[in-house]
Amino acid sequence: MSISYAAIELANKIFSDLSAKTVMLLGAGEMAELAVEHLISHHVRQIRVSNRTFENALCLAERFNGRALGFEERVDALTEVDIIISSTGASEYVITADQVKKAMKKRKYRTLFLSTSPYPETSIRKSINCPMCTCMTSMISKTLWNPISSSGNRKPSKRSGLFPRP
Repeated sequence: MSISYAAIELANKIFSDLSAKTVMLLGAGEMAELAVEHLISHHVRQIRVSNRTFENALCLAERFNGRALGFEERVDALTEVDIIISSTGASEYVITADQVKKAMKKRKYRTLFLSTSPYPETSIRKSINCPMCTCMTSMISKTLWNPISSSGNRKPSKRSGLFPRP
């Protein structure tokens, strides 16, 4: 079982139906290709691909009628997408806590699922700690906010870190 398969299966459990969800892939390599296959099997119709090399994003997106995004467009796309699957070889963060926090406010705190490959674990900033973000790494899910407390209010979980920087 691949990381992308596990991420998509977990996203399917969270959202119940992925067909109406919008997904952004960060990276256009082998892991992203596997993710596309799994997403299509779940009838996802809206897939965006962002890569540092736009031509690579375009090549992958064209294979399944997706939409290529310039790497600089990934931050603006945070307000539109429901699922982010990151599989870059970046040595620095490609999404930061501040970027996600700003996007979550614009999204009115709709659920955002984030997944990254564990090699390297640097592509999504740790300690995002925002409401309704659910993250998955190394085939273990970590929910940043408990969905509902016993009083019915949202409350932060004890675990606020996402992906540790090496």
